[in-house]
Amino acid sequence: MIKCSTFILVSITCFTCNISLAQITLDQRLEDRINSIFDDFESHQKPGGSIGIISDGKVIYEKHFGMQDIRNKIPVSNSTSFNLASISKQFTGMCIALLEEQEKIHLSDNISKYFPQFQFPDTIKIKNLLDHSSGIRDPEVIAILAGHVNLKGELPGKFLNEDFLFNILSRELDLNFPTGSEMAYTNINPLYVVES
Repeated sequence: MIKCSTFILVSITCFTCNISLAQITLDQRLEDRINSIFDDFESHQKPGGSIGIISDGKVIYEKHFGMQDIRNKIPVSNSTSFNLASISKQFTGMCIALLEEQEKIHLSDNISKYFPQFQFPDTIKIKNLLDHSSGIRDPEVIAILAGHVNLKGELPGKFLNEDFLFNILSRELDLNFPTGSEMAYTNINPLYVVES
């Protein structure tokens, strides 16, 4: 069983990392050491980030540094949103491991148990979502192939929301490959697990 009483998440606009620690108390010496790591990011000319240390459910350290928007001189604050992108997959995997440990789900569960509206030709299990062997086509790729990108080559937000994703996935009747026969990295697989 994995126990973590303290969790540190540092989110920098250039990189993201997470560190799990045993139970700690934050003394001035440790706070100074943490601050020294991010001294270079204090500049108003550099991308910034946030650090929070939570121990036993209480915030024992919080600091925001650098800029979320250099051009408009907007500093990072406690309301800044960071795009964690694929880093979030590790969190999803860990949450699934904890749910399985608590016997709330099983890796062998068919996703149709949680999403009966999807009509995929194969039996797709939670395990297939986690190891990217589901064969499910990525809705973002489908939207791009359908020509929904703007002049900058970006996919507008209306094609990146939950309603669009579930709408297009509920109409998918085919897969990229038979479930479990291949592995293809895609952003959609962890979404299912999180939503359930």
